[in-house]
Amino acid sequence: MPNYKPVVESIGAGSSNIDVAYEIGTEIPLAYPSGTFDANANPPAYINVGTATSDSNYRDKRHYTRSNNTYRQTWKLPNGVSIDSCDSSGQTWYIDSYSSETDRIVYLGEDLTASLNNNYTGCCFDENGNQVPEPSLNQKRVTEIVLEGITFDTYGKVNTASGIEYKANCIVEPIVSTVRSETFTVTFNSMVPNIADNAPYLDDDITVTLERSDGSSVIATSSTGTVTMSAVAPQTITIKIGGEFGKKLFPDEVWEYYYEKNSEFTEIPSHLNVDIEFNERKPNPNELFELYRIDKDNNTGQNLNDLSQEVPEGSALYAYRGDRTEREAGINPIEGSTSRAGHRDIVFNFTVTSSIPVLPTTPWAHGTLLPTGSYCTKGGSTYYVELGGIPSLAIPADVGPSGTGFFIDNSGMRYRYIPPEGLVTTRGAGSFSTTLYVMNNYANGANRVDELLGD
Repeated sequence: MPNYKPVVESIGAGSSNIDVAYEIGTEIPLAYPSGTFDANANPPAYINVGTATSDSNYRDKRHYTRSNNTYRQTWKLPNGVSIDSCDSSGQTWYIDSYSSETDRIVYLGEDLTASLNNNYTGCCFDENGNQVPEPSLNQKRVTEIVLEGITFDTYGKVNTASGIEYKANCIVEPIVSTVRSETFTVTFNSMVPNIADNAPYLDDDITVTLERSDGSSVIATSSTGTVTMSAVAPQTITIKIGGEFGKKLFPDEVWEYYYEKNSEFTEIPSHLNVDIEFNERKPNPNELFELYRIDKDNNTGQNLNDLSQEVPEGSALYAYRGDRTEREAGINPIEGSTSRAGHRDIVFNFTVTSSIPVLPTTPWAHGTLLPTGSYCTKGGSTYYVELGGIPSLAIPADVGPSGTGFFIDNSGMRYRYIPPEGLVTTRGAGSFSTTLYVMNNYANGANRVDELLGD
């Protein structure tokens, strides 16, 4: 199972720069025995014994597995900090709480790789009272997602390319030699709602890129089919969504035009001829005009991303109605309602696989050689053999390792406990998705109306 690395966005600029972390997976707490063997003690013993844990104050230094929930592309701001208790100077601080998350609104026709607040200047003052631009928050419309292959060191500690921090009483526990490395794959399966006729059903101008840390990449479009990328830890795979959404996401728009009955025109068979509604106490306009409608069910099929292109030259524009369909989408923590007009949740679905070599072990038994640096099992637990030999029956006989820390047997053989997290052969593989909140840009339709009326 790769590490679902939190998305970290640096907002602001200069001294105002702050890292904001978005957890895209579910944290897995990790804990390992910590201590040092002292051969000079009487009797020889492990000293400074404790537990090294991965509960760093900094979210991007922890370990995360796949979440059963979609990673929703939102933004938030820090609203609380704490002083790092491990820094005696009191100068190191970390973010301990955030504001409620809000959807990153993406509009039709916007470049998904651009900043969310592209022209955010604001208004503020420096220490001398002079008006200055406010630093751009530098938030992206769509954040990249990084999946990191995981490795396991001699003592079973999980690690990644960006590093997982283990501390015991404020002392960093180092990662030692790697003994196992994960192979994982990421497959992009589909976009929902489906736009293209075949998988991955992408909108016309949307791309999904799977990029490995060595620079190799595959790109999915509306015509490529699904794409897959494999990697071996410590390699990573980055998911990038680019391009721009088109009007196929909001098909329920209507364009109507008309001709005078006594004029010469060529009827387009795929456009629906409809009657003009009128007050019966007034003259009937249908005796003078022919009205035609273009919508998702009545069009040539050649301009699905812009039905207005089908309004014929020489006709007169009668009406335009944008897609105001009520759909359940978005988050609204204040009002609690997600039913609004002209918006959609767009979901990108992926499948992740994971394969990790089995850790070779030997069952503990009297008379069985256990070399230094090997692994053994006893009582349902696994142990690293720090000082090997052959378990003895001499009085007092060896009894074999036990517990969840360090163990010195009667013969002097030494063992270190390996927790279950350090033994997995696969974990968390399955379906993963990210959701974007897309709004219909009615300004595009209004501008097009002006163009047609000006022709």
